[in-house]
Amino acid sequence: MKKNYFKKIVYTILFFSIPFICLIISYFIFDPFKVLFQYQNYYDDYFIEPNRDFVSVEKFLQNKDSLKYNSFLFGSSRLMAWRTDSWCKYINNCRAFHFDAYKDNIVGIYKKINLIDQQKIKIDNAILVIDYEIISHTEDTLSRLFIKHYIYSDYSKIKFHFLFFKEYFKNNFFIEYLDYKMFRKQREYMTQIDFNQKYADTYTNDFFIHNLDREIEEQPEKFYAKKNFYHRDTIQSFYQETILQAQNNILKEIKNIFDRHNTDYKIVISPNFEQKKLNLNDMLILYQIFDKQNIYDFSGINSLTNDITNYYDIYHYQPKVADSILRKIY
Repeated sequence: MKKNYFKKIVYTILFFSIPFICLIISYFIFDPFKVLFQYQNYYDDYFIEPNRDFVSVEKFLQNKDSLKYNSFLFGSSRLMAWRTDSWCKYINNCRAFHFDAYKDNIVGIYKKINLIDQQKIKIDNAILVIDYEIISHTEDTLSRLFIKHYIYSDYSKIKFHFLFFKEYFKNNFFIEYLDYKMFRKQREYMTQIDFNQKYADTYTNDFFIHNLDREIEEQPEKFYAKKNFYHRDTIQSFYQETILQAQNNILKEIKNIFDRHNTDYKIVISPNFEQKKLNLNDMLILYQIFDKQNIYDFSGINSLTNDITNYYDIYHYQPKVADSILRKIY
C-alpha cells in the first residue's frame, strides 16, 4: 500500500514537472540568445537582440584566418555609424573589421586589441572611437546585452552561460519568445522582443538598422518629430575629470600594442548629441599617451552636433557623420 502511494506521488511530481522540463529543453534547442552554437549570420530570423560583444568576438575568430583582417574599428554602439567600406577608401590593402560592443568601455576595447595581438594578427590600421562613457567605465556590466565574451572577461564560460540561462526565465521572457517564434505576431504585451530590422555584415561586422534608415529616407520630418531631441545649452560644458590610474594604465597598454605593431592609429572623440567635451586634464593625458597629432576631437558644440538630422536618436549619430569625420582626418 505504501509502495503504491509512493509511486503515485512520484508519477504526479513527474507529470507536473513535464512543462518545466520542456521549457528548459527549449532553451538548449532554440538557443534564443545565440550563445550556444556558432552562426554565420547572428541576425538571421532576428527578433531577439544578441550580445554584440559576443557576436563581434565570434565573427572575428571565425573569419580571421580566411579573411586576414589587418585594420580595425573599435568603439561602443555609436560605432554603428562607422562603415568599413567608407574607411577603406583612405587606406591601402584594407581588410577591415568592425569590432564593436554595446556599452563597450576602455577595458573592453583593450581586451579586443589584446586578443588580436595574442592571435598574432598584424594591426596595420586602427580607429578608436571614444567618449566620456567609454573612458570612465572599467567594470563589466552583468546583463545579457552587455556582458563581455567569456574568452577575455572576468567570468568563466559556465557563469557566462548561466547568466543567459537565467535571463530566459527572467520577467517571463520565455513566454514572449515562444509566442512570437511560433505565431510571428506582434502583441501589446511584448516588451522584450526587438522589432527593429537589424543586420550585421557577415565578414566586416558592420552594423545596420534598416528600418531607421528607411524611415529617414521616406519621412524625415515625421522621424525627427517623434524623437526626444531636447534643447541644449549654448555655453560649452565639460565633463568632470575621469582618467584615473586604472584608465591611464590601460591606455598605455593599448599604445604599447600599437607601437609593437607599428599601427597607423587615430583616436576620435565622438560628436555626441549632448555636446559636452572631455575635461581638459583628460585631454592632456590622451595627448601625452597617444600624441596630439593622433587625437581628433569632434565633441562639444560644433556644426556636426548642432544638426539634429545627423542623429538617429540622442545616443547615436548617423553614417554621414562618420563619413564626414573620415574626410577630415585623412
